[in-house]
Amino acid sequence: MNIDFARIFSLNYLFALQLADFQPAIFNFLITLASLMLVLGTVAKIVSNKKLQPTKKFWEKISSLLWVISILLFLFIFFRQQQIVFLSMPIWLIILFLLTVFWLTSIIRYALFKMPVLKNEIKLKKQNKKYLP
Repeated sequence: MNIDFARIFSLNYLFALQLADFQPAIFNFLITLASLMLVLGTVAKIVSNKKLQPTKKFWEKISSLLWVISILLFLFIFFRQQQIVFLSMPIWLIILFLLTVFWLTSIIRYALFKMPVLKNEIKLKKQNKKYLP
């Protein structure tokens, strides 16, 4: 099975209004991916309830990312299988991928730059609090 990437990224394909249903292998892969993201989002939410700030906020961000992307993926699969003209265009998968990348980079930026600063602030507050009556 060869994939023609030139065809996938051509404007005629990305904005095609009438497309066939997904092939069974691709359909199963997308359903499994969306279900896995939904389960991982739930696990991240459970983990966030057991953590302290700012780690809690990090896990909440991961959870919301996974939930939103999985729901949008389920919606896209539904639209494609029902052959709803405008909403089943392949460009929406590209947009969903770009949204995921943008959202993930913002979470990584939070984890690398903002979380350590917040942890240090909490640590300093705890140290100062033990000296106050």
